[in-house]
Amino acid sequence: MQTRSGPAKTLSIDSPSGGAGASPHATLRAKALAYIDAHLLSESLTPIRLAEAIGVSRRKLYQLFEPEGGVAKEIMARRLEHAHKVLGDPAAYRRIKEVAYSHGFESDAHFSRCFKQRFGYSPSDLAARSRGPAAETD
Repeated sequence: MQTRSGPAKTLSIDSPSGGAGASPHATLRAKALAYIDAHLLSESLTPIRLAEAIGVSRRKLYQLFEPEGGVAKEIMARRLEHAHKVLGDPAAYRRIKEVAYSHGFESDAHFSRCFKQRFGYSPSDLAARSRGPAAETD
């Protein structure tokens, strides 16, 4: 019996997240998250636009984000995280209303409710803590 020795051949998929051998699901999800992060403050960032950008159907996009409660919920969570960083930066004062609208919220009241639900305190509480007692609360 004759055997051949040599290096084993492996196939790998390079994913945007940098991992070789990632599943197609993980690769698409990483591509979607990269697109979300790159267009986070864009008014045109919608599930439909995202699906078009990464080349999948809306149904497939919703399946990718089903474990998190949906793609819209993921976009909102990332926008809230970014807004938290902006409002928590004492060197860059911005009005809460301005941050709300620039992060895709249609009203500052809705933004404040979502923010408080996510973090357990209001945007004005964060602004006051990060800027000291003289902080303006909108």
